[in-house]
Parts: sequence; structure tokens; C-alpha cells
Amino acid sequence: MKIFRLFIYVSIIFLILFSCKKNNPADVSQLYGLWKIKSDSMGTRESLNLNTDKTFTYKSSGHIAESFSFGKWEVVKDTLILNSVMPKECYYVLSFDGKCKSSHLFTDELIRKTILECESPALNNFFIEFENSKFIITKDSLVHKITHKNCKEVPYEITLYR
Repeated sequence: MKIFRLFIYVSIIFLILFSCKKNNPADVSQLYGLWKIKSDSMGTRESLNLNTDKTFTYKSSGHIAESFSFGKWEVVKDTLILNSVMPKECYYVLSFDGKCKSSHLFTDELIRKTILECESPALNNFFIEFENSKFIITKDSLVHKITHKNCKEVPYEITLYR
């Protein structure tokens, strides 16, 4: 009887261990290339390019300003993570995660520069900082949830597509 119970327990453990669906990491090669963010009502165009060497470039242009970023990316399970590298030139810095949908403004409490003591940078060209910014990888898109405390519509999503 004890052997039978032991057999049942071992069988249950094996069933649990081998029947669990494993989170397979995303196929990284499917991520390479250009991703676009749907234009907003103000005509802003945004794109993210993921390079094969695990670097990225981000560009945004609108009627009155342009912004950019570059840095490194990695994939952890089903999540793309972006981290910017600060440029050596002087720019105002805005956080990608600080963007609010309704206002089309960035809500950082403190205006920062890429270089603390640099002269006043241009007011129409900004560096966008991705700081551990996470995008869920789906079949045909990358989804980023904005959860900034000063946004009225918290949380909301930014979706990148091909």
C-alpha cells in the first residue's frame, strides 16, 4: 500500500512538472527592423528601429518638434526592454514613460538636460529616454503600458506595429 501511494505521489508530481506550459522566449530575429507607432491626431510620426547588434534608434517628428533616442535592447521571455544611452551633446531629456495620451505632453516634474551644465539646448529637438521601458511582444505588435502618475487616463497603451 505504501508503494502504491508513493507511486501516485510521484506520478502527480511528474504530471504537474511536465504539463505546465513553459514561457518560451520570443524569436528575437522576428523583432529586427522598423516598428511604427500609430500617428496621433496632431500628426506626430514615431518609429523604433531594432538592429541585429541589440541596439535601437527611435525617432519622432511632428509639426513643431522632433525627438530621438538610441540605446540597447534585450528580450526577457515575452518582453522587449529598451534602455537609452545618453548622447554627448546637449538636449532636453524627456521620459518615454512620462508621455500622456490626452495632453500629448510629457509630464516630467523636473526638466533635465543630457549634460547638467550645458548651454540652453534647442527647444524643438528632444532626447527621449527609455529607462527599462518594457514592451510585451505579441504576434504582430509590441505593446507598452503607460502608468505615469500624472496621466488622467492611467494606464493606457502604446502599440507598435510593422
